[in-house]
Amino acid sequence: MFSSKAQVLNVVKSSLVQFTIPDMFFFKATEFQSTLQEIVDVIDKKYYGIDVVVRSSAADEDGKTNSSAGEYESVLNVPSNNPEKITKAINRVIASYEKKRPLMADDEVIIQEMVQNTTMSGVIFTHDLNTGAPYYVINYDDQSGLTDTVTSGGGKYANRTLYVHRNSINKLRSERFNKLLQAVQELEQVMSSQFLDIEFALDENLTPYLLQVRAITTQPNWNRAVSKRIDSTLKGVQSFVENRFKRIEKVYGKTTLFGQMPDWNPVEMIGRSPRALATSLYQILITDNVWSRARKMMGYAIPINQPLMVTLAGQPFIDTRLSFHSYLPKTVSPIFQKN
Repeated sequence: MFSSKAQVLNVVKSSLVQFTIPDMFFFKATEFQSTLQEIVDVIDKKYYGIDVVVRSSAADEDGKTNSSAGEYESVLNVPSNNPEKITKAINRVIASYEKKRPLMADDEVIIQEMVQNTTMSGVIFTHDLNTGAPYYVINYDDQSGLTDTVTSGGGKYANRTLYVHRNSINKLRSERFNKLLQAVQELEQVMSSQFLDIEFALDENLTPYLLQVRAITTQPNWNRAVSKRIDSTLKGVQSFVENRFKRIEKVYGKTTLFGQMPDWNPVEMIGRSPRALATSLYQILITDNVWSRARKMMGYAIPINQPLMVTLAGQPFIDTRLSFHSYLPKTVSPIFQKN
């Protein structure tokens, strides 16, 4: 199924309903000089003066086990009715191939209509790239209006990331991410693969555009047991949270909220994902008992035998119900501990 970038897009476009692939055509890079005028005329006629993007589609760019993603040039916002700029952009893409190695027979160049009025763009990995964890990992830019800031690594808005568990997209409340991931799931079915690296854009109508798709090539490095461990941990966290959010005897409040920065602020003190030693020391020295003893010395009420901090999947959280309770005067209610 996986061949060149251009051929993959050409194969899947007729089977996709939710993703739109911008109008495109492609040609062999080795044939450009001999058919230059013909190709320039086709671009002028096909795109009627609108801007296009000239994309790389090198023979060694998108393999099953290796990738040269980001190594070759793409040129955005090229006016299709300007032969000089079109020629210059195509030569620039081809030159990026020749900079790495001699031109190959299967090297291609894609001409594609530019997506207009972009509200979000970026890259989606259908599993975590480093571990294979079962998450859609969305690196996105929803500020610049450009389509290449994430793939190029440029721009101050190119570092936003969202993780969505593969079995939980029906819990998303964001319309744009919901539409995007539904389109991704359809693409997975069409390509018969759950291991995809996808470049996308969304316009102002939240229409998802597929700009390119390739296989994730880091699979051989994954530990296949990671997914099972993550799913087991998540079930444990869910059970713990559901129980903890119920009413607790002799503690004010019907439910609670967990935060990483209230009260003793574990994120500032030991970090968002602290090592086990740092967590245990913080619990022993402060959040298990000392925090409540200090509040009692100052004349406040204390929830009896309740640790202020809990850890969920390795991250520390403050139970705000206990925090608020511990700042009430002892004389407010007979449920509080007596001297």
